[in-house]
Amino acid sequence: MGRTIPSYRTALEMEIRSLKPIREGLKKEDRKHFDNIMLYSRMHNDAGSLSARMFILEPLFLSSLIEHDKTLEGLERDLERIKKRAKKC
Repeated sequence: MGRTIPSYRTALEMEIRSLKPIREGLKKEDRKHFDNIMLYSRMHNDAGSLSARMFILEPLFLSSLIEHDKTLEGLERDLERIKKRAKKC
């Protein structure tokens, strides 16, 4: 019988494990950021599994970019609120 293709979640975990040497090579303070990127990719498992991409790294990094964009948007909103308050003073 032929091999079955692993589910996206399984393939993602395999990919994350394969990146362990990179994580280990990072400075301790950078490992937290690496782990966050891996967490972001897990948060978007559903979208990744629907993408039917051959390379798992594409949805992995896109998930991270989405989360970073959400953070940036929030920071920009906060900055605008601070600017408006500063003008009132």
